[in-house]
Amino acid sequence: LNKPLHRKLFIKYQNTDNPPPMSSEKVHVRSHGCMKPYNWMQVGTWILLPLLLLQFFFFASPLLPLAASIPCSIVVFFFGILTAYKAIKTTITD
Repeated sequence: LNKPLHRKLFIKYQNTDNPPPMSSEKVHVRSHGCMKPYNWMQVGTWILLPLLLLQFFFFASPLLPLAASIPCSIVVFFFGILTAYKAIKTTITD
């Protein structure tokens, strides 16, 4: 039961068709988040954030009184742009 770690790894990869990559093989490593393959959550965020902002501007903002609609729209727009900026900056950072 108390086998050394290297023995456990050997047993784990002993019967597989795809052994772990050797040191001489190239392994694809992304240098930042804007490189393919994209994560499904990343693509979902690209779609969801603009949809949520449009939903607010077309459905929620018109229901508010004008005195509340303008400041709320400015705040939501500001934080939406800030979120998009920070997401892009984080994604392109190594």
